[in-house]
Amino acid sequence: MTTTPTAGPTTPWYLRLLQWIMKTLQGLLTGKDNQTHDLVKWCIAFTVLAVSAHDGYQLVHGVQTNVKDLAQAFALILFGGSAGIAVKRNTEPEG
Repeated sequence: MTTTPTAGPTTPWYLRLLQWIMKTLQGLLTGKDNQTHDLVKWCIAFTVLAVSAHDGYQLVHGVQTNVKDLAQAFALILFGGSAGIAVKRNTEPEG
């Protein structure tokens, strides 16, 4: 297991920001042990990014967006993902 050097006071701000982003993403996309990648969480993240990118593309090209439909799409994505995470809750390795 390799370790990344910790950000000290002499580390530039953009490297500290990048390390913080990577640490946050690792915490969001892995299981309880922060090592095992979680397929359900990756699918949720990819789907949210895809819906956001599609809606952003439509906005750039002048297509009106129904905010209620967008909110319902995000609600369904997150509800389905949380159900998937809840189903496999007892199979996670202890961290």
